[in-house]
Amino acid sequence: MSSVLLFDFGRVLVDFDFRHAFSRWADATGLSTLAIEKAFVQDAMYCAHERGELSWGEYAQHLRSILNLDLSDFALIEGWNAIFLNPVPGVSSTVDALSSRFRLFVLSNTNQTHYEYWSRQYASVLKPFDSLLCSHALGARKPEPEIYLRALSNIGVDANEVLFFDDIPTNVAGAQAVGMQGVLFTSVTDIHAALKLV
Repeated sequence: MSSVLLFDFGRVLVDFDFRHAFSRWADATGLSTLAIEKAFVQDAMYCAHERGELSWGEYAQHLRSILNLDLSDFALIEGWNAIFLNPVPGVSSTVDALSSRFRLFVLSNTNQTHYEYWSRQYASVLKPFDSLLCSHALGARKPEPEIYLRALSNIGVDANEVLFFDDIPTNVAGAQAVGMQGVLFTSVTDIHAALKLV
């Protein structure tokens, strides 16, 4: 039986949509939202930023270059953080109820700038969690094996004691490859079913 529940953040606890960033940047520059969306890629620099290998300043310069953005740091960050939306329906109350039975952790692919924003903005959603384990701090990103192993080291348990929820199949497979139990998340009913709450 699992003693630890490990949750992805984006689209598991809180929804997000990069199109909100593209729209903000388009409004600020006069470029079309579609042009920005087509130019945006989660490339090697994006991944390096999520591993903490690039500072925000370095990645911001890359963004300006590939998206043709002439924006201040403030305007760029405002759009960058606009991607985060509402908590995923039903998850917050479910997680809160589970906190008396399990140790709860977040494991997220993210970056320092996003983390500083969402850890404050959604503090009430995150309150039941023991710790927020993030790719930029762990130096690896899902589905790389290292991030799961470093998360286990931080939590201090064996892999078979962890039940992991993520909305991306390859991330679930990565967790299973190191011995965790993994569940593909599509809605709160997946949590209930995995824990036999319904």
